[in-house]
Amino acid sequence: MKQFISILSVFCLAFCLSTSLVSCSEEDDSVEEFPNWQEANENYFNNLFTEVQKRISAGDTSWRLIRQWSLQDSLSLGPESYVIAHVLESGSGRQPLYSDTVFVHYQGRLLPSTSYPTGYVFEQTWYNSYDPTTMRPQKMGVSQTVSYTYSSSTGTYSASTSSNIDGFTTALMDMHVGDRWEIYIPYALGYGTTANNSIPAYSTLIFDLTLSACYRAGESVPAIK
Repeated sequence: MKQFISILSVFCLAFCLSTSLVSCSEEDDSVEEFPNWQEANENYFNNLFTEVQKRISAGDTSWRLIRQWSLQDSLSLGPESYVIAHVLESGSGRQPLYSDTVFVHYQGRLLPSTSYPTGYVFEQTWYNSYDPTTMRPQKMGVSQTVSYTYSSSTGTYSASTSSNIDGFTTALMDMHVGDRWEIYIPYALGYGTTANNSIPAYSTLIFDLTLSACYRAGESVPAIK
């Protein structure tokens, strides 16, 4: 774990230094939140990809490079066609299929930016610290939209959710129930060159992702604590 932190610290320091030089607009005193964002994200992901290749070649089994789920193994591809995964905890349950439904815990964040030195958290399924004993996982489709109902103190509601980016689907289909990974998704497998709500275009997405359960059409929904 210490080695993992040191690698990211180097990349984050280099990222922050590169953005701090151009964070103010030349026309006024406003601060630009995501300066040189495309270049910074491409450099970060490519450097991490190269470092992970070296670690895997040296026998480090805690890192993985996962080819986009829909691409043939015979193709020669660049870093933008892979998801990088760092294994935090290993499970031994089944692996989801493309058409399965899953229960997951996740936190999604961006690379460090002007106001967010550890990266802006754009979505997460838990509050405060990560604690599986108190967290309730999110239900979603590995690929397709899943409709569901949930209850709160004010009533029962209908909602829907979907893991609608290739990088997230790619990671889920390679995980086992019980796995907790930190995954890095290049913008080509994320939201691409278009902004999505609070996520700027060209964003590398970093997820702390735990696969709690999965089931297939016709199977009973697993009991979730």
